[in-house]
Amino acid sequence: MATDSGNAPVVVFDCETTGLGRHDRIVEIAVVTLDPVTLEITDEYDTLVNPERDVGPVGLHGITPPMVEAAPVFEEVVAALARRLHGRTLVSHNLPFDVRMLRYEFERMGVAFSPGAGVCTQKATRQKLSAAATCSASSWSTSTARSPTPARRHRCSGRCCVRRSSRPRRPSATSRRR
Repeated sequence: MATDSGNAPVVVFDCETTGLGRHDRIVEIAVVTLDPVTLEITDEYDTLVNPERDVGPVGLHGITPPMVEAAPVFEEVVAALARRLHGRTLVSHNLPFDVRMLRYEFERMGVAFSPGAGVCTQKATRQKLSAAATCSASSWSTSTARSPTPARRHRCSGRCCVRRSSRPRRPSATSRRR
């Protein structure tokens, strides 16, 4: 994806999945929308998603079957995600993977997915997330005087967070407009 920010809001997002293929499903997604000029957070959305199948590599993403049991299925969050993602400047660590997994989910629902331009932080830094991340769940927790629970380590809301050094913000558990 090309980088062309223009006046489109910037959306930093991440998703956790059951695996890497076309038939795998999203089990969590976090989206933080930034004003394109000030980079102030204007919206946050974070939800677990019930994949209606096994949750995949629990050791990698920390999401267990009981955690997604009462979570919405993708069909229930697709409209909220479409409003936040379509035509926006997307930023993600491993953007091709995250966009591909979203495209698969949108296709299953019969909904067009029209992502805007994008920036892949993995490509930009040439580092995998563990080396490139400065806003991991544990560093975020330290900056907000919260202690991470094992289930929150390595989950997408901790990696997708956006913080300005002068005013750290805590990722929300649900949608929140500022």
